Amino acid sequence: MFDGTKFSVLTGPQKGDSYEWLKVRLEGWVAANWLSGEPRVGASVTVKDTGNLGLWVREKYGLEGNVIGKVFDETRLMILEGPVSSHGYQW
Repeated sequence: MFDGTKFSVLTGPQKGDSYEWLKVRLEGWVAANWLSGEPRVGASVTVKDTGNLGLWVREKYGLEGNVIGKVFDETRLMILEGPVSSHGYQW
């Protein structure tokens, strides 16, 4: 996540490895081209085939949305909204 990104704290803190850890939720939009599974509301999908470059998470769908984070291959995501077509991608 980047400075100023809003997220929800789900649980914590928990201590481990000299840190206090919080489980958080980041909500944003990603292009569905790099997701495995059926991209429908309520589905759990996995980020795939980014060549270890990762997939930008944007605050709104489309390329003009501000980038608020990045997820990498094998990251599990839950679809909350969409799909929406914009800039040649499904978001």
